[in-house]
Amino acid sequence: MLVEEIKKQITRPDSKSLIKLVDQSKLRERPKKGQSGQKLELNVGKIKVSLEFGEVKEGKQVTKYIDEHGKLQETDAIDLSDTKKYGDKFKNVKKIVQIGYYEHEDNHDGNKLHIRAVSMPTTVEEVPTELPKEITSTRSMFWDAAKFNQDISGW
Repeated sequence: MLVEEIKKQITRPDSKSLIKLVDQSKLRERPKKGQSGQKLELNVGKIKVSLEFGEVKEGKQVTKYIDEHGKLQETDAIDLSDTKKYGDKFKNVKKIVQIGYYEHEDNHDGNKLHIRAVSMPTTVEEVPTELPKEITSTRSMFWDAAKFNQDISGW
């Protein structure tokens, strides 16, 4: 993911193919917060380049939605379908305008650190046409969404 971001900054198309991650098995990994000395090692043509990360912040973003009165709201809740925790707060939310996400260590995927999309409310019908590029897991995102039928194949 980071390699793709670097390639976007390069204007010469023939140069993009010269940049590769030294260890391709780390292609989908992201740096961990609170750990110093983390590096991104690249091969740029025949030259090995090592880039050290500075301070790594937690990967998270609030969810923005339109409430039942047509007003824009935001929340840092990670499961908008959890009525035990939030009661009816998200009961009538049909439109999400910004998909929230958070860091999640996934025990179903070898305890890898993922940036996971929040679970949508049970009443959601519309979400943005683009998934935030930071998200690496959409597991359980629409688990309890009873009426959701939007085409998200472009994600």
